[in-house]
Amino acid sequence: MIRYLRAPWDGTVIVMAQSRFDKANGLLGCAAAEQLLLEAAPHAMLATPEENLQSNTGIKRIVYCGDQLSLARHSRRLDQTRGFVEPGYLGVPTVHTFHPQDACDIVSLEQEDREDEDALVDEYSSKNKGATARRNYRFWFLADVAKLYDNPAPLGQMVHSWVDLLSMERIIRQPSEVLYFDIETSVDDTQTLWCIGFALDNSPVYVIPVYDWKRKLYHGVHTHRILALFARLLQTKRVVAHNANFDLGFLWLFCGIPPAKRLEDTMVIHHRTLPSVEKSLAHCITYYLNAPYHKDTAGSFNPQSLGVYNKLLEYNAHDVHRTRAIHQRMTALGYLKLPQVQQGIKLHPLMLVAGLRGLKIDTAGMYVMTQRLKAQVKHATRVLRILIGYPINPQSADEVTTYCQRMGYELTEMTESGKLAMDASIMIKLYVRYKNPVFQALLWVKDKQKQLSMLDVELCQSL
Repeated sequence: MIRYLRAPWDGTVIVMAQSRFDKANGLLGCAAAEQLLLEAAPHAMLATPEENLQSNTGIKRIVYCGDQLSLARHSRRLDQTRGFVEPGYLGVPTVHTFHPQDACDIVSLEQEDREDEDALVDEYSSKNKGATARRNYRFWFLADVAKLYDNPAPLGQMVHSWVDLLSMERIIRQPSEVLYFDIETSVDDTQTLWCIGFALDNSPVYVIPVYDWKRKLYHGVHTHRILALFARLLQTKRVVAHNANFDLGFLWLFCGIPPAKRLEDTMVIHHRTLPSVEKSLAHCITYYLNAPYHKDTAGSFNPQSLGVYNKLLEYNAHDVHRTRAIHQRMTALGYLKLPQVQQGIKLHPLMLVAGLRGLKIDTAGMYVMTQRLKAQVKHATRVLRILIGYPINPQSADEVTTYCQRMGYELTEMTESGKLAMDASIMIKLYVRYKNPVFQALLWVKDKQKQLSMLDVELCQSL
């Protein structure tokens, strides 16, 4: 089945399975998906996977939609192929992305005949991979298709080497301004630092092996000297990392290496620029770069052999290589000059140090405040019971929803799981519409309970 959106055709083909609306109407790209497709590629041609595209010589770019097409073409999940523009089997730029109907549905409704993608979210949420929330499918669909039109250049080849004491002494004398770095640690309770990868300006990527696969110091007695030289780099350079709080916090707590004084965190920059979308390194790579997925190449974060250990070191080098490319792309886009980004850059080192040192707490004041809040919540809960006629938990969305249904109030907003939604904003709308003072009391109690939950109750009780 083939459908052209708007004339003239620009050579773009979007390959997608029929959605439930398409099957009902005998057409491709129906309902809400049509508006999304027109926004992303208004002059594209839609085609089902069964269509033979080889005979069409006018194709300039291809978009493959959905997890099943990713599995069929690459034997890899969509999270591992999405957003990378590569030459397809017709020799034209090709990209994988979400199915447009999935990007429009707030819950998974297109999974009758195939595996539920929402059930895979935990599988891909780990140290290496970042899960994509369904609410952001639309954003990533538009970004992936836009990248295909931009025809981005592939990421340059990485040059890397392992570092010993002599090479480290030579590297530290090189004139440079920016230090890009990343670390790899064990995922067990031993807090083992496997390696530190870094690069200076546009230098090759260097990797310092710290502990080997036998959990012995890789460089023996020279390890501390090498780490001391790296600590000097942290203090004298403008430091760039992704999720620097983890890397710098680990180095300070377990290695005694002080945090950097000048810090630019690509995760913070991305989050301050696009606060509603995912900010993992994998997601930033698909947004800012055109590079193949590498987050499944580490082998193991608890290596047991030389071969697996070397794979982990190379994986670390790729992380540094991509972090540098992301930061340079952000700089070219002007993100670092944005006021919200400048604020984040200024405050980040201070917040990092405050988090490591801790904050002074007025425990006596906390106790007094806790007792006052408890009394207020108890009184307000009694008032609610009198108003409604039976006990109700303001923190329970189900109980508040049940009360609204008993009162005959109209509820239309849904959660991602398909249940009726009930939060503070909905209660405000219900109060404005129905003028029921119960919602005022519910909101007041919720606010006091939230304040109470923010206090360390166990600490106060121990006084």
